[in-house]
Amino acid sequence: MPEWIAVIAAVAAFVVSVLILLEIRKSAEAAEKSAHVAQQTAALMSQHFEEQAGLGAFTVSSTIDSAIAAIDPIVQAEGLRTPKAPASISCLIDLLDHKAEPALYHAARINPDVAKQLSSAFEVVRSALTDAEALLSLISRNVSRGHSGYQLAANRVQRSLEIALDKLLAAKHDLTGDRKRGTTAS
Repeated sequence: MPEWIAVIAAVAAFVVSVLILLEIRKSAEAAEKSAHVAQQTAALMSQHFEEQAGLGAFTVSSTIDSAIAAIDPIVQAEGLRTPKAPASISCLIDLLDHKAEPALYHAARINPDVAKQLSSAFEVVRSALTDAEALLSLISRNVSRGHSGYQLAANRVQRSLEIALDKLLAAKHDLTGDRKRGTTAS
């Protein structure tokens, strides 16, 4: 009788071993599927990040182009020397209020040097807008264009916008390689 017990024990051990091997195979297949899903997820995330980077670069580039398009004509034509011209910088106010922060966020992720240049340019534009408010105040009080206060404010705005334009062109160059005045990247 002990032989039967040994045979039954051996068969039972064999069956248990087979069951364990089947479970190991199932675990290996599950791990393989999980690894495949993780690989697919990583590929999708990589694609998403690449798409976001493209969107970020577009946001930065279009913001720079908008700022250049708003500033360049004023600087080139010395447009702030006429009483109606300061109102034309309202697009810069809109740009600073709505586009500057997203552009800075994306620029910091793309190229920290571009982000620094943009931040500096936006600060100079803010300063120019403060001076433009002083200029508008003088205009609203019917101060003549020949008045020294008017000329001083107009010169500060003009110079600030020239500095901002140079900084924006430098940022654009670092981002796209294009540094021409009055042009936008497609």
